[in-house]
Amino acid sequence: MSLAKLISDGEGGKTDPYNAYNRGTAGGKILGAKFKRSLVTGRISAILADMALPAANTNRLFAVGRYQLIPTTFKDAVTALKIEKTAVFDVELQDRIFTEYLLTRKRPHIFDYITGLSNDIKAAALDASKEWASIADPNTGYSHYGNENVASITTTQLNKALHAARSAYCEQGMTFDKAVFAD
Repeated sequence: MSLAKLISDGEGGKTDPYNAYNRGTAGGKILGAKFKRSLVTGRISAILADMALPAANTNRLFAVGRYQLIPTTFKDAVTALKIEKTAVFDVELQDRIFTEYLLTRKRPHIFDYITGLSNDIKAAALDASKEWASIADPNTGYSHYGNENVASITTTQLNKALHAARSAYCEQGMTFDKAVFAD
């Protein structure tokens, strides 16, 4: 399984992950969607506005898309990648944020491991667990964020996907973007 799919299955779910979202947490539970919403047709400005709504508002967005971007990460990615607020949060943009921001700029140990700049797979796994609550912290085997978050992706599963991406990049000559989506 590719690194992108592994993370997506753990975060955005297996059905319609690009439109997946939650409204945050309350009472130790993750608040699911109250209604079906299409994120892939939504503008960045509208998503940012809904992320800024109070926690009690049923229209509030917290973690969005295939890679479950939280408000601060979403804003930082938009700024870092110079994404226009009028842009649509479509499939291509979500995958671009994943490869060009999350895996490279925000969590550089992942990029360094996949590209062969580092052999420290534990640092890459720790970075991944800090970004995605569904990934087990390699030091504990549990979600880095505890409580309502469950680590459904083991360190063994993650390491296998990281190795596959590294092999695709270093041995097969794929671009970084293609390597993280390669099975």
